[in-house]
Amino acid sequence: MQFGATIALDGDTAVVGTAAEKSGYSGVINSSDLSAANAMLTTASTGAVYVFHRTGSTWSFQSYLKSPAPDRYAYYGYRVIIDNDRLAV
Repeated sequence: MQFGATIALDGDTAVVGTAAEKSGYSGVINSSDLSAANAMLTTASTGAVYVFHRTGSTWSFQSYLKSPAPDRYAYYGYRVIIDNDRLAV
């Protein structure tokens, strides 16, 4: 999965790219329940991005992002950049 292969921080938001993540899910999950994504595992690295938010000294999961059209070996999340409320993957 290579969780954390790329990381971007901006204030209280952390974005973590996982280019080798293997879910065929597409879209956004704003819940820590990733069972829908895990149910669609593939053998190809499609990639994903995880977003975390810090309150005080505690980091908590905020969102799981996938390409709207995950493609085999797309490596979505290979690079991530965040600036204020803008995220580039």
